[in-house]
Amino acid sequence: MNHPNDKLEKPITIQCADGMRGGAVLVLPQREELQRLLKKANQHVITEAKKAGASIYYMKDGKRIREDATGQKFEISYDLAGNRTEFCYS
Repeated sequence: MNHPNDKLEKPITIQCADGMRGGAVLVLPQREELQRLLKKANQHVITEAKKAGASIYYMKDGKRIREDATGQKFEISYDLAGNRTEFCYS
């Protein structure tokens, strides 16, 4: 049976002692492979959120952004009283 990490280039293996019955082996992908996997997972989550009609919230250039399911972007701001306002973001 193949392990999912068998296909990764040069995995990093870390031996961890658990203090009880020997140790556990943790195999981590290289940084570039991990970044690729995280980017792929992020894209999948965004796609699924849009299919479900959900908005996506994130920070860009120090601004709070909401992107709706159609791809329209809005900058979110709050006044001193805590009231939320959205403006079109381009």
